[in-house]
Amino acid sequence: MTSTHLSPDEARVDVARDVTLFAIQHEATGLPGNGGLRVLAYPDDAAALADARVLAARMTRKHRLYATGFGGFKLVARCDPADPAARRALLAAVAEVLNDRRGALYTGCDLNTDAADMAHLTGLTPYVLAAVGSPVDASAATAWGVVGSLGGVAWLPDALSSAGAVLCDSIEHYNPARFRGVDPNAVYAYVHATIAARTAAFVAARAAEPAAEPDDLLAALTAADDGRICGLEFTRWQESL
Repeated sequence: MTSTHLSPDEARVDVARDVTLFAIQHEATGLPGNGGLRVLAYPDDAAALADARVLAARMTRKHRLYATGFGGFKLVARCDPADPAARRALLAAVAEVLNDRRGALYTGCDLNTDAADMAHLTGLTPYVLAAVGSPVDASAATAWGVVGSLGGVAWLPDALSSAGAVLCDSIEHYNPARFRGVDPNAVYAYVHATIAARTAAFVAARAAEPAAEPDDLLAALTAADDGRICGLEFTRWQESL
């Protein structure tokens, strides 16, 4: 296994023959980076790297929009998802990357990775946010977030609607005591309410400025967060009910 830094925020790991891992941090802000591990049989390394950069940038927008306390990060692997030996080697390489950064980077599930992968990875590194050992289902949180963004809206930016898992990650990381004993339905309700509120604000802003670019409207919403972290806001939200 050979690691190469492509830039201060980008690394390539040659894990094995036909297995390459890219670790991409987008716009390092001093916050820990957070983003899932995507595994796909890309046609070549260039395609995997290009996808990783796009996905890391999307994670930045998502984390900023919901004030998760994380920066944008993505792990993308060119690897046959159906090859168990390649998957084991890949997870070992992922753990090495995360351990080397000592809490500066965290990962979880994404395309072609699942709870079993995250459970295995948790045995190799503590820098996993995937509700391992918790009754909370991060995939269900994502689904509740999508539901929260619905309501007669024809189109919404991905960063707005599919953020349930990162809200869940924020609670797990910044509010661990609360997360360990939480009723999963409370997390899902918080995700639903948070995304529904932000969606309503976006729709209202777009109605007021129909010519504005969606990214500009999202940036304006983000600026209103004033340093709050949504994982910590979960406590206040629960106590207000």
